[in-house]
Amino acid sequence: MIRPGRWLQDSMTRVTSSGQFIPQIDGLRFAAILSVILFHMNGWLFPEGLWPKGSPIWSSVRFLTGKGYYGVELFFMISGFILVLPMAERHLRGDRSLRIKPYLTRRLTRLEPPYILNLLIFWLLCGYPLAATAGNLGASLLYAHGLVFNADSAINHVAWSLEVEVQFYLVAPFLAFVFAIPSVRLRRGVILAAIAGLIWLDAHQQVLAPYISQFRYSTTLLGKGVFFLPGFLLADVYLSDWQSRPREGWLWDVLGLVGWCAIPAALEIRGPWSWLVLAAQWMAFVGVFRGRFFSWLFSRILLTIIGGMCYTLYLYHPRTICLTGVLLNRFLPETAANFLPRLLLMLVMSAVFTLLVCSTLFLLIERPCMRKDWPARLANWCRARLTAPDSGDK
Repeated sequence: MIRPGRWLQDSMTRVTSSGQFIPQIDGLRFAAILSVILFHMNGWLFPEGLWPKGSPIWSSVRFLTGKGYYGVELFFMISGFILVLPMAERHLRGDRSLRIKPYLTRRLTRLEPPYILNLLIFWLLCGYPLAATAGNLGASLLYAHGLVFNADSAINHVAWSLEVEVQFYLVAPFLAFVFAIPSVRLRRGVILAAIAGLIWLDAHQQVLAPYISQFRYSTTLLGKGVFFLPGFLLADVYLSDWQSRPREGWLWDVLGLVGWCAIPAALEIRGPWSWLVLAAQWMAFVGVFRGRFFSWLFSRILLTIIGGMCYTLYLYHPRTICLTGVLLNRFLPETAANFLPRLLLMLVMSAVFTLLVCSTLFLLIERPCMRKDWPARLANWCRARLTAPDSGDK
């Protein structure tokens, strides 16, 4: 007898190219995508002037959802960790090979099909003037919309962060050579110095003003690289100190709790105190790996499955949220009296609709692309269909 939980895990869990699966990473992806989705739902959940502003509970909830944009920066640290981990492992073993071709091929075959299909679906089906936005589509396909148009993608506005991710993918193999430094202290010192340098540059953006616009700086690797580098530091600790098997303890749960609680407060005062955001994020991540409760929580199958499909969720959630909100407005208008039922219905309807749509697209598009050999499998399938004899022939 097949257990429902086992069937769900086998059919929906993310496929890893290396075969190494770290469930806490997908749990962290769940936290990141949930933050982003709640942030983009904020305007629907709390219509301006219609929510009870005198209530400390609702004010706190609105404050937290309003900080949900930080989920993107959580994604950046996750990318910094998971992408550099195999490279760091090779360098720490003394292997200095670069292996650019298989690395870039894997990035292309894994990420491009879902991304291209998403942009084409939005462009063709969402009412865009096709001729007028063809240039926007082309720039978005090349991950260059921010650089060309100095604005978020006109086709899918959340694609700006994917443009930053691609910039990181291109330089990550070279940045990973920091792990070729044999001295642990020196290696980590270099990473920390790079983080400090990017924090300083962020606080003195006028230095770059003659060369790059404010918008372009804030949505490029130069402006967001500081959130990838703590992932390098975590990868070093994970491999060198924890030997890929972090030991768990309750005190680490305390550290993790402090980190998660400190992130919203640190975001409120970031400015010259940007390092506090990174410190809080670091404590939260370490708590997830080493805390008994947090490690257990972030390894739950529901969280890891949803976190594993975060790419599809990220690409499509703006439209599913908008469609849910428009539908809700038709039979439950935005009024102060309707605030609570609207909020609850918006949460439930958006969750159900988004998960239904995105899980279907994940199974049809993204999950097949997670297999390293999918191009060969597809080619063999097409070849077999083309060469198969006609069933009507005798």
